Amino acid sequence: MVWLAFADFGVATPTIADAMHADQGGLQWANNAFSLVAGAVVIAAGKFGDIFGQRRVLQIGIAVFAACSIVAASRRAS
Repeated sequence: MVWLAFADFGVATPTIADAMHADQGGLQWANNAFSLVAGAVVIAAGKFGDIFGQRRVLQIGIAVFAACSIVAASRRAS
């Protein structure tokens, strides 16, 4: 699941660069920020998995990821 998030970010990078008129340095900052946030979320998800159960946390994570992907795709299409 983590790899999928990074793959999506990699695919979105050219669109982000065009929309924000970002140079290479700006894209590197965006990549670093995304990596930092993703790492923090993975650590938090591990702790929540210990508390609430790994299966439940994985199911919630997949549902949130799918919902956000649908929202992003629908905003892009319109």
